[in-house]
Amino acid sequence: MPKVSFIIPVYGVEEYIERCCISIFEQSYKNFEVVFVNDCTKDNSEQIVLNVIERYRHLGIHTSIIRHETNKGISATREDGQNAATGEYILYVDSDDYISTEMLEVLVNRAEQTNADIVYCDYYEVKNGDHVYRDQSLEINNPLLVTAAMLRGDIRWCPWNKLFRRSIVVGHNIHWPVGVNVGEDLAVIPRVFSYAKSIEHVNQALYFYNRDNVNSYLNVWSLTSCYQNIKAVESIDDFFQHEMPNPALIEALDQTKLMTRYLMLYSLNGELVKLVAGTFPETNGKVFSYKSTSFYWKVVLYLVVTKQVMLAWASLKIIWLVKKIKAQAA
Repeated sequence: MPKVSFIIPVYGVEEYIERCCISIFEQSYKNFEVVFVNDCTKDNSEQIVLNVIERYRHLGIHTSIIRHETNKGISATREDGQNAATGEYILYVDSDDYISTEMLEVLVNRAEQTNADIVYCDYYEVKNGDHVYRDQSLEINNPLLVTAAMLRGDIRWCPWNKLFRRSIVVGHNIHWPVGVNVGEDLAVIPRVFSYAKSIEHVNQALYFYNRDNVNSYLNVWSLTSCYQNIKAVESIDDFFQHEMPNPALIEALDQTKLMTRYLMLYSLNGELVKLVAGTFPETNGKVFSYKSTSFYWKVVLYLVVTKQVMLAWASLKIIWLVKKIKAQAA
């Protein structure tokens, strides 16, 4: 029974973290440790963690709490957790989410049966009590092709529905980009996947991804988060250009670059919109190839990259007015 290290960030999640902890301690598979990293939370999150640890102390599960003296962000939190981990496998769980009680057993069994370096699963997206099933299956399992699919957005590059061997990050010196807290998983997870010799997918939703947390980084988009996201994309681009050059991966990454440009437009922030034209201009000829947005957004980006500034701004103003009217009518 190989040991697994759970890595759990702790910051501003007192409303959710008890549910998260209980789902971990009640796993049917028991050979694991839990590394909590308190990123200087201001609420009662750590005390709730301590209460749950005490409640399940009879199980003999090894737990540790790393405490930051100042708030360092999610990348530093995951990096410290990764450095403290001692298990053969690592599994990240965000503390506002929760997992199926059989998640560890299912993923570890698949890894052991197939000798896979990575096993990932489907998940539920949870919002306002509704559960939406998110299928992450692919028709291929070659690690480089799976990585390319991830870069195209066919599956998520988040760390939390993926069990992977710790030896990959240790052996290839993979670290979280401390200081980058938006897109940080993009800078790490595709690297992990690209080094894997074997990847398996479990066709079960074993992870519950919480979309109700308004304090999540995902719900905050600003100039700072934009710059951090661009830095993350540049980081993985540099990796695939120089450390693991592969035409399929580099071409797939164009879709990630386009996603970044569209996110800047979606913000309807004047400063971000001004930056779009100069951000990843190598994708200018692929504006209409991006599949995960509406046609009118593609038209706006086309107007931006072809320097039809007045038309671009007029289009954005129309979109803003339509959104405002719909919001008022809702």
